[in-house]
Amino acid sequence: MSESAIRELHELSAAHANGTLAPAAYRARRAQIIDGLVGLAPEVAAPEVTRPRVPGSTSPVKVTGPVPVSPPRPAVTIPPIAKVPDLPEPRPSRGPWLAIAIVAVVALAAGAWWYLRGQQGSRSEVAATQVAEPEPSAASEPVSPDQMVTDFLTRDTWTDAAISAFNTSWWALSDAQVAPLLEQPSVQRLRDAVSAKLADKAVQAQSGAAKLDPSAPLVLLARNLNVAVPDEALSGYPGAAATKPPVKGPAPAAASAPAPKPVVADVPARTNTPTVQTPVSHEVRNPSPQTAAVQPASAAAAAPGVSSEPASPAATAAQTSANDSCRVYFTNPRHRLCQDTLAGGAEAPRLAIIPAGSFTMGSAANPDEQPAHMVTIARPFAVTINEVSFADYERYCRQAGKSCPTQPWAGESRPVVQVSWQDANDYAKWLSQAAGQHYRVPTEAEWEYMARAGSKGDFWADAPLDASQARFNTDSSAPPTTPAEDTMEVSANGWKVKHVAGNVREWVADTWFENYNGAPADGSARVGSGPLRVVRGGSYRDPLPKLRSAAREKLDSNTKDALTGIRLVREIAP
Repeated sequence: MSESAIRELHELSAAHANGTLAPAAYRARRAQIIDGLVGLAPEVAAPEVTRPRVPGSTSPVKVTGPVPVSPPRPAVTIPPIAKVPDLPEPRPSRGPWLAIAIVAVVALAAGAWWYLRGQQGSRSEVAATQVAEPEPSAASEPVSPDQMVTDFLTRDTWTDAAISAFNTSWWALSDAQVAPLLEQPSVQRLRDAVSAKLADKAVQAQSGAAKLDPSAPLVLLARNLNVAVPDEALSGYPGAAATKPPVKGPAPAAASAPAPKPVVADVPARTNTPTVQTPVSHEVRNPSPQTAAVQPASAAAAAPGVSSEPASPAATAAQTSANDSCRVYFTNPRHRLCQDTLAGGAEAPRLAIIPAGSFTMGSAANPDEQPAHMVTIARPFAVTINEVSFADYERYCRQAGKSCPTQPWAGESRPVVQVSWQDANDYAKWLSQAAGQHYRVPTEAEWEYMARAGSKGDFWADAPLDASQARFNTDSSAPPTTPAEDTMEVSANGWKVKHVAGNVREWVADTWFENYNGAPADGSARVGSGPLRVVRGGSYRDPLPKLRSAAREKLDSNTKDALTGIRLVREIAP
């Protein structure tokens, strides 16, 4: 091998190692030299290679043929080599290997950190488990439903908070758990205790004390256990209908003497009722010992159009659950509309299903809306999409044999007005018997939860409402003179409820309190003494601020005016 070839190879390797020669150019020239050494004929044309970029240039320079290389560094002297039997491979650039080494070191460091972090987290979890979960014992095992009932009886604490906590635990049980539970002696003892408490409330009410609200925790507990609620203890609703579906277990005795067989007028169904998306069973629900809700004699007398024989609460609950068109929500939550069929074939007001959840009730706008506080609605419920119309209320008047209030305007599809708080509760009582379901006036917390529909601002639209979303006084010089009809196009809120703001204000179950100090957090009504009740939602003659979701007004319960109407809640059996 000639010294010139050796020198050129060394220079070529040095140029490649120093980065002054591109790898492609290095390989091409090296191949040419080696081919010359072994006697291969050179190619006709040297392959096109790319030289390194010259500092300051913007593109590489393409050359063909022999590639000039940078001269060797002055300080480097290459001694002559007499003979090189085998040409060693040039030492590769350290740049790529250095990068790979750095990446490997970083990866190893990251893996070590992750491992140590996992070990520390595992130790923390073990420590936390040792603190939060002691050694297994009888006390740390899950409490059985029967033990839950026994513990409640043992504590013998009958505050609203304690009862609400028990109700929440009861609602968490499945039907398969509840059915055998109703046969346990502990549940029968609890039934007896609840009956005794209700009897005491009835005696106190007859002595002038405040009656229980239909949504009071004790009333909800009674209905969970299929315990009849005496009419004398309850404000506005007889409360005897049970809503828990289990059919097993001893049934409590009816709280009243048997009522006469029903005599129900055949009222034709309304023809202008819009079709709802949810399938509705239109079978005639003639009350019978198997299907009628248990109602005391006083309740039957209050609604002579629909009276019934008493049935066991368990049978009533089973039949009510089977005929409940709103239960479709539990199998398909996207179905949010339902409707009941009344005895005689007429249709009850259309309903929107409101999911369970929590929200912040109140605002900082006015003192009576403070303090804002968290409220949890433990179970879904249904609410009338529109306010109760005059046509719906007139059907009640005909069947109950009472005079309907004269309306200030024509149109049976406008909301009924000139109704007092007691009128609203009497209508709910009658509708419950006619439909075989539990209707009632909403609590104030339920109303605001339903009105907000998940929003957190002043209005359900999270922006000031306009005339397409609510009927209200947009110009004080020319306010509307009538509320809108239920057939009038108007935007519904996020839960498909219409006219929740404006149109007519609506009675709720609560007694008026000046603020929310001491207000319940479970969505139940707050009932006290005094004639003042709460109305919500604002009316067609009110300015926009009165339509806020948190806005409250007080009104004497005997008031009958052209601004106040009815919206009802309909409970859904679990």
